[in-house]
Amino acid sequence: MSIGNVMRVLALALLVTACGEDGTGVPAPVGDHATLQKLAASYEALVEKIPGNPSMLPPKDRKRFVEQVFTDSGYHYRATLLQLAKSGWEPQNQNAKDLVELVLMPTSNLGPDQTIDGVYNEEELAAVRKLQAMLR
Repeated sequence: MSIGNVMRVLALALLVTACGEDGTGVPAPVGDHATLQKLAASYEALVEKIPGNPSMLPPKDRKRFVEQVFTDSGYHYRATLLQLAKSGWEPQNQNAKDLVELVLMPTSNLGPDQTIDGVYNEEELAAVRKLQAMLR
């Protein structure tokens, strides 16, 4: 299956299964090891359905991929992003840090010609910037 077809399937699945765009879905619990295991299982299952490494996808497709990981785990990506930025997290807590790194995957290791322009709305972008600052 081509990467374009995989991304169309992911987009359709998001439309069918994702919560509202207002971020009112269920955020993933911060610092919970069982939650990370659930997300990791969803990540691994989804990776098997796409050719190549998800970190090599363009940022917009990476975001769709991560959104689907959260959806498949019973959580909402946007709600988690906004909750992490609003409430903060303990940088010493490796489980919390791993969750933040997953949430920020669409912004990580961008190629020289890649940007996150058009990937996030203003509220999400502010949350991304806040989380990036917390990781430093």
